[in-house]
Amino acid sequence: MGFLFEPYQDGHCCLCGVAAPLTGEHKVKASAIRAMFGSDKMVIGQFGGGQAYRNAQGPKAKALHHSAGLCADCNGARTQPADREFDRLHKLTLAHHAVESDPITVFEDERYAEGGAPYLNVFRYFAKLLCCQMGDVHGPRPVSVSAFATGELDHNRVFLQIDGDPNYRDWSAVSGEHAYAAHGGLAIIMDRKTERPSRIQREVAWRICTLR
Repeated sequence: MGFLFEPYQDGHCCLCGVAAPLTGEHKVKASAIRAMFGSDKMVIGQFGGGQAYRNAQGPKAKALHHSAGLCADCNGARTQPADREFDRLHKLTLAHHAVESDPITVFEDERYAEGGAPYLNVFRYFAKLLCCQMGDVHGPRPVSVSAFATGELDHNRVFLQIDGDPNYRDWSAVSGEHAYAAHGGLAIIMDRKTERPSRIQREVAWRICTLR
């Protein structure tokens, strides 16, 4: 696996791979949860049945975090610019939604010129989440993706799609508008010809749109 992946190691950071005290990253950005739900208690469920509903006491609830963790540096200075850029993107997406604009048009803003620091930082944020989710399932650490997430590399291997969330659309048509966020899990996409993994996909949603 070498330079592409490193085997999962319990107690090691999902990004840099060091053995250190770890903290969990939010599955859905804490600031986005706080903006939508405030400090209220939340109910955690899933579409299609299965697990019973669980309660979350607030945006910092353990149930809203990835089980795999990050070291202090990777959950701080190394990824802070990406976290802050996601907050800006989230606010801009909400502004676009308010005027009934397609969420993907946020990337038409001059701030997000392709290859610029703000543009790359958005993708670094999602690279971090992808690495955390790989750690959740004890999958291998994608070395180049984790190095991109921490700013060590500038080569972006993350693709981002933004569109409306069909689950929320169908649900709100029946029950009306409600605060809502979702975490769609991890998918490994296989190449039919080579029968090898071609990409890893995850998605996250908050009421107005889905990012995958």
